[in-house]
Amino acid sequence: MNQQPNILSPKEAFKACFSAVAGYLGRPSAETVLFAGVPLSETRIEVEDIRHLAERIGLEVQEFSHRDFLRGRVDLPAILFRVSQLPVALLAEMQDGAYATAPQEDGRTIIAKSELAAGFISGGVSFSITYANAAEGMKVGSAAKIERRHWLTGTMGAFWRTYSKVVLSAIFINLLAIASPIFTMNVYDRILPNKATSTLWVLAIGIGAVILFDLLLKTARASLIDYA
Repeated sequence: MNQQPNILSPKEAFKACFSAVAGYLGRPSAETVLFAGVPLSETRIEVEDIRHLAERIGLEVQEFSHRDFLRGRVDLPAILFRVSQLPVALLAEMQDGAYATAPQEDGRTIIAKSELAAGFISGGVSFSITYANAAEGMKVGSAAKIERRHWLTGTMGAFWRTYSKVVLSAIFINLLAIASPIFTMNVYDRILPNKATSTLWVLAIGIGAVILFDLLLKTARASLIDYA
């Protein structure tokens, strides 16, 4: 089971928790494998980032609130996020109502539900194995089978919002590209022959703004593509 020595930030604590959950469910648990190419915030881990990480190793993610946890409507294993405290990986529920956890910052591997309920819980995510058939379960004599998604739609489907923003930015970038030849044509055909200096300044400021927005859109598009 993964250890959690010298955890200093929510990011490192989440990595240790996610690695423990992955190992508990029989998935690769090395951090170099799980988090390669996925940027994570040092202070706040988004659910979409967790879902992205989980799908890469054949796991499904279900988000839950603090009320769901207090009412016992949470499937395990799960990662519980706490206000002003590090997240904790809940692996299984014990007979006395306590939870078996990944090693916490103080080395404990058991935590009582009352201790968790006494703190401020911001929410959490539970994990399950992705099967070829949603109705299929873990049965004796039947091995878990990870769903084989289409190489294109399976990847893009989970991030359709991100890709739609990429397409939208590409449309605007192509529209802005028309401004440059229009500017050049007007300057040589109308501005210079008529010596309209004031008009030239207005057009120059306009084309400068277009170039600036074009740069910002391309930067945003590149960031979205890197994220997806």
